[in-house]
Parts: sequence; structure tokens; C-alpha cells
Amino acid sequence: MGIIVEADDLIGEMIYIPNLNEKIYVLREGDEAVIIVDNDPPYPYLGKMKLINYQYWLRVDRGAAEALLRGADLMAPGVESYNEFPSNHLVMIKYVDTEIAVGLSLMDYSELESIKKGKVVKILHYKGDRIWRYLSSLKLEK
Repeated sequence: MGIIVEADDLIGEMIYIPNLNEKIYVLREGDEAVIIVDNDPPYPYLGKMKLINYQYWLRVDRGAAEALLRGADLMAPGVESYNEFPSNHLVMIKYVDTEIAVGLSLMDYSELESIKKGKVVKILHYKGDRIWRYLSSLKLEK
């Protein structure tokens, strides 16, 4: 998937959050915790990235970052740089050096090189969305 977990790897404490209609897994390693949203595909909560080993990433410009933080999907013109990523995999979206969103790639990197417009990544989770706001309010992180 590109980020540390597959559905079969979800272990640890499970929290069901009725008002979000989501299952959340808290994976712990020593004193650190990573929160995984059990979705299809599962993806990490952006509140804490220390233990996440994401393989694929795209860096975006300011205009794209602002649109993403309002819930938009990532469009080709906003992409500044990226590493080689496959289609249909989880990718981390960064603005400068901050992770701001997680999404599912709709094409691979070679297709991105040949287009000037169109949707590149379907965003699953971004800083400031309902999951981020709710989990941030719970103070689940250390």
C-alpha cells in the first residue's frame, strides 16, 4: 500500500467512534502511538507521523495545499515534486516539509509527467478534516 499497514496488519487497541462512524486502531511501539483509520484502504491519522514509514509522496505548491486543506482532491497543476509512485496506492501529500494529507494515487508517476491537468490523488484524510478535528480533541497522542 505504500504506508506501513495493510488491513491484515491492524493490531492493537481498537476504538469505535460512533459519531464519526469509523473504527480507529491505536498501534503502540514503546511510548509512541500511531492511529490508523480502518477504511478501504486503511490510512494513518495525520496527527502523529513519527512511526509512519510512507514510501510514496508528492510535494505541492501553496495553492494546492490551501485547496487540499479545504477538502479538495489533488490536481496535477499543484504538484511541485514527487518520487516514483504506482497507481492505486497510498501517497503522502506534503507542503514544504509538512505532511498535510493522505490519498490514493489515481495514476502512476510516469502518467503525471505527461499531463498538465486532471486529478492525480483522491484525498482520504487531511489535516483539519472531521477525523483530524475529533481525534485531536481527544488528546490520544503523547
